[in-house]
Amino acid sequence: MLRRYIACYALYLVLLPLSYGVFVVWSQAVLLIIGISVEEAQARPFYLGVGLLVIVFGLFFLVLGAEPYLRAGVARKELRTRFLRLAIPLVVAIVVGALAQDLLRSLGGPKTR
Repeated sequence: MLRRYIACYALYLVLLPLSYGVFVVWSQAVLLIIGISVEEAQARPFYLGVGLLVIVFGLFFLVLGAEPYLRAGVARKELRTRFLRLAIPLVVAIVVGALAQDLLRSLGGPKTR
């Protein structure tokens, strides 16, 4: 039983760098989106702050809820399934964010004035 809990927390620790990867990729994507779509230079910091808050709070609550979710999966012998339910969307978010960055850069990157 102790092995399962060690595996649970090891998998939980894998979620932390995945979450950080999502933050890094999407914070850059938000910056590119704002640079391309917002004309008013003075409004850009506000939109960047809102975008970062959405990303940070979303990831914070995901990581906060992941520990009890995974721990409950130990008792039900669903640890792998529950971990994959959390990890796969994070990996997909990283890939989609990286593709979005490439697409946005090919559209011309941030406008300069």
